[in-house]
Amino acid sequence: MAVSKGDLISAAQFNGMQSRIATVLGNGSGNYGYGQTVTSVQVSTGTDTITAAQIDLLRADMAKAYTHQNGVLLPLRNISPGDVIGADVSGTDITYDNIGNDTVVNSDIQGGVNDYLDVLDDLETYRFTIDDSQDTIADALTDTRTSSWNSSITGIYRASFTDANHRRHFFNSGGQIRIYLTMANAVSSKDTNWQTIITNPGTVLFGHDYVSVTGSTTGVSINPIGNYEIISGATTVFTKSGNSGVYAENNWRVQFWEENSSTIRFAVILEDADTGDEPIQPVPVGGIPGGVDEQITGDITVNVGSRRASGSNVSVVAPAFTTISTLE
Repeated sequence: MAVSKGDLISAAQFNGMQSRIATVLGNGSGNYGYGQTVTSVQVSTGTDTITAAQIDLLRADMAKAYTHQNGVLLPLRNISPGDVIGADVSGTDITYDNIGNDTVVNSDIQGGVNDYLDVLDDLETYRFTIDDSQDTIADALTDTRTSSWNSSITGIYRASFTDANHRRHFFNSGGQIRIYLTMANAVSSKDTNWQTIITNPGTVLFGHDYVSVTGSTTGVSINPIGNYEIISGATTVFTKSGNSGVYAENNWRVQFWEENSSTIRFAVILEDADTGDEPIQPVPVGGIPGGVDEQITGDITVNVGSRRASGSNVSVVAPAFTTISTLE
């Protein structure tokens, strides 16, 4: 709630601001909370004066969240002893006329109480945002299949968090589970078609309440659920259909499900539903009546990793990733 010119700032109002930044930066609850140390503290009800030190601790906590989200410094100046903090300005000499207009000497328009409130509004609204300068992206495991196959293969993987709070903090601070596929040693036309299918979408990103891709969305279907929407049953969140032509039936999918409050499982499923090319006469070795259903012989690798908050402002460790079952 905005402050009017001439009003005194109560301990309750200061505590309200402190509580808001503590909820975003600290442990929080639900989809609030980065799990970081909060240095500002509540003041006692009935306190006559909020000190410069108390305001500056509040500002320091806000600065950590602000830089984490925006990658730049908080546009609120340091408060010095002796400053008078107004509704919209601050400085060392503030007077008011009889209709509430203020005259300020040595003022800074980015230091009033309402400026703090405006920033807090933004920090809450954009709490899932992380600037590219404040993250670390890293692969954690790979799973490669080198033997030929067709029909269907599945790999299952686990993301393990320390506890439920760690899981919340990871996703609340902009964390993602990231999955991308590659193929090496593609030889046949089916190999190269599968190579296109699995690489065109780029990386599949699984976040707090979304799924997205870094590459082409052609042929991609997304079920936009994330960490806070998955259930105990496997749910398909991403599907990439095959290209047009004889391999149009092929696709790959990603499924996510919750194992428990601190553990997530996910699966990569490749389905070679192609039933064969146009008839070739004579039928070559390995052919079936009506055409040839070739094997996929290229080496397919599932790459699993994360994006996590890192640095001096907000830092949350990535989950531990393990392979439950390899592509088989």
